[in-house]
Amino acid sequence: MKSPLIGKHVGPYRLLETIGKGGYGAVYLATHIEQGGEFAVKLMHGVDERDKEKLDRFHREATVMSRLHHDNIVRLVDFGHSEIGYLYLVMERLQGATLHEHFQQQTVFTYQQLKGIVQQLCSALDYIHQFNMIHRDLKLGNVFLEQRGDSYHCKLIDFGIVLLQGHTQITEAGSCVGTATYISPEQILQTREVDGRSDFYSLAIILYAMLTRRFPFEDKNPLRVIYMQAHESPPLLRESADWAHWVPELEAFFQKALAKERDKRPQTGADFYREWFLALGAQEHGQQRNVSSESLAKTDVAASTKDQDAPLSYGAQQFEATRVDMRSPFLLAELARQQQASQDEPSDDFDIDIEIDLADYTDSGDTYESIKRIPTRSFPGANTSPFEPKTDPTGRPVPFSVDDKKED
Repeated sequence: MKSPLIGKHVGPYRLLETIGKGGYGAVYLATHIEQGGEFAVKLMHGVDERDKEKLDRFHREATVMSRLHHDNIVRLVDFGHSEIGYLYLVMERLQGATLHEHFQQQTVFTYQQLKGIVQQLCSALDYIHQFNMIHRDLKLGNVFLEQRGDSYHCKLIDFGIVLLQGHTQITEAGSCVGTATYISPEQILQTREVDGRSDFYSLAIILYAMLTRRFPFEDKNPLRVIYMQAHESPPLLRESADWAHWVPELEAFFQKALAKERDKRPQTGADFYREWFLALGAQEHGQQRNVSSESLAKTDVAASTKDQDAPLSYGAQQFEATRVDMRSPFLLAELARQQQASQDEPSDDFDIDIEIDLADYTDSGDTYESIKRIPTRSFPGANTSPFEPKTDPTGRPVPFSVDDKKED
């Protein structure tokens, strides 16, 4: 249904079409009435002068974004209060899709693309952290990808619940805001002031989902997810996705990046990227050792080899990119998923924004016991494979090949 706002003027901008919706309102494609050009206009619905908290959030988001000038952060062009009664933010028009959309479309990323995406996100996060800003809502839907040849250019978007360290908090004491699937333990427990390491926890959740097609903590009930985020260890990759062989280095990376104690996680974006680069490199070479060239040649989804002459760099760290066969475990995953087409895919539909009073969900009392009794969600296809698992002579799991597929 066409929005009744299409064709209306918001400040000097005319709304052309709806390009996104959310609990806050909607995002419209717009053009400047006099200067032309295309922009994305975010309208905040249901806000009036009496709604101090929403007004404060809007002004904080506008103020924060106006200060940020980074190639991997969406650029704010204008903001204001329109004559038709809406608060609005005007941002650069982005061409592409969010990681959430790629996740739903089951996009297969190569190793080099994954390294590039994380490099850019770590750079953006280190940039905002140096201004004592914490994003607090890093998730698949807030990372935008623009395809440029064989690579992706990232943009971090939506600073609606950004935290400014040392400033007055908008959220009342004893409450937290965030998205249940990605929220860090310290955001929930509030035992210490939240800092940039919370964003890196959320980034690790994103990467876990991109690799396994599952989230480390899943349940229909968001309160159960919140409890698991705060108190339960993340499952190993092989427990969430047994269709591939995961090297110890990558398993160790996620156990560290998703540690409950933030002092045990990577401390900066440079640290996170370095450890991710090395762990993913180990997975890449481990996969090469376990998948035969003959099997790869038979599949129509095999990725082509791409020479990488320039070193990947982030800050003062530099890592030489190795020339390798770009056969990733995510392509193996695609083969497995094609065999499971009749089963429902796990999704992040339960991934809802939360703002709750944590006094009701502490580690004591009847409420805690009731949360413990909430049954964990059982997802179709969890810990299953379309093939019987194979092992080498030592009992070690080996990846599936096209030959396995032909046996069915």
